[in-house]
Amino acid sequence: MLIYVIYLLTGMLGGIIIGALGSGSSLIVLPLLSLVFHNIFPETISLKIAVGTCMATLIVGSISGTISYARAKLYDLRLVKFSLPGIILGAITAPLTAHLLYAHWLRLYIGVLLITIAVYEVAKGLQRSRRQKTTGREGEASRAPEPLIIFLVSTVCTTLSGMAGVALGILMIPFLSRYANYKTVVGTNLILAVPYTIIGTIGYIVAGIQAHLPETGMLMVGYVYFPAFLAIAATMGFFPPVGLRLVKNLGATLTERLFYIYLFIIGITILL
Repeated sequence: MLIYVIYLLTGMLGGIIIGALGSGSSLIVLPLLSLVFHNIFPETISLKIAVGTCMATLIVGSISGTISYARAKLYDLRLVKFSLPGIILGAITAPLTAHLLYAHWLRLYIGVLLITIAVYEVAKGLQRSRRQKTTGREGEASRAPEPLIIFLVSTVCTTLSGMAGVALGILMIPFLSRYANYKTVVGTNLILAVPYTIIGTIGYIVAGIQAHLPETGMLMVGYVYFPAFLAIAATMGFFPPVGLRLVKNLGATLTERLFYIYLFIIGITILL
């Protein structure tokens, strides 16, 4: 019974982060599932199940977010068109690559990725603060879309994100921000996240079936563990308002820095 409470708390924390930062739930879900599943499944597959299950939880958020931004027409159809082939290719490649990696190397990769994201985001936040103090505004996107570069970077970003089962926007939003304003980029990324999460989840299911995992009845298909997926997905939608209140009380800057300090610590924990 305790394990289901942990799943519900994981979804709750993911929802709070969505409300506070607008994204980042996967950076809560993945580390916690990796720690929990380490005590449930064999070490050789526990992290892959955490990655596949985390990827599945992203489907709900990406679809609901896409509906909201599409209604507001906050997306760039050209960026969607140029990025989509790379997104599909990367979403197919990532589960296969993660499946073929030894658990030790996958753990090393995810730990380093989380630490890198934490350090990068804190540094970016400090740079943004200095720029706003100097100019009074943030930089504006001015580049015209570059189809080949967008395809190549989309493929790489999707593969790197999918191997860890984390949200596409962590890597794609900073890249796409050179071509459009922030809200348009977020909407564009959410549209791209729908095929990314669906194809990626299917990939982890297929890869897990091929791996002949231990029998768990209907509780697990491939690398997706349904008790955790259902509890997290159901809980996550109720708690964004709590995150919104949190950021109002603490301030956006402090909330972001606390979250990325947490992420840095979790990255170290996964490596150890």
